[in-house]
Amino acid sequence: MTVLLAACDLLLLLGATLRVVRLIVADDFPGTWLIREPAEQWADRHSPYADGWRDKLVAGLSCPFCIGLWVAAAMVFILVAVGGPGHAPDWWRIGAGILTLNWVAAHLGARAGDTED
Repeated sequence: MTVLLAACDLLLLLGATLRVVRLIVADDFPGTWLIREPAEQWADRHSPYADGWRDKLVAGLSCPFCIGLWVAAAMVFILVAVGGPGHAPDWWRIGAGILTLNWVAAHLGARAGDTED
């Protein structure tokens, strides 16, 4: 049973990571409004040059490969901190399940032509 739960936890981890990366990189809320726009404003205020390190840092927020590394690391850390694969609490599985189902449903809907994207 623990092996099955561990496999489920890892699948939920994958789905939740995919959804959080999408939230940051492509979605208007919270990606643009709460993360990317404030970061761009911060870079504009504090960077004397248009091509400074802060601008490059902020540009990484639009890159799924760049931000995906950090989101994946955070998600793995959270899973390990709450008990690890096979021992995660129900609240973690519910949260990761919601994110995973949202990602799967959105992609299936897009493939079926249900969205304008």
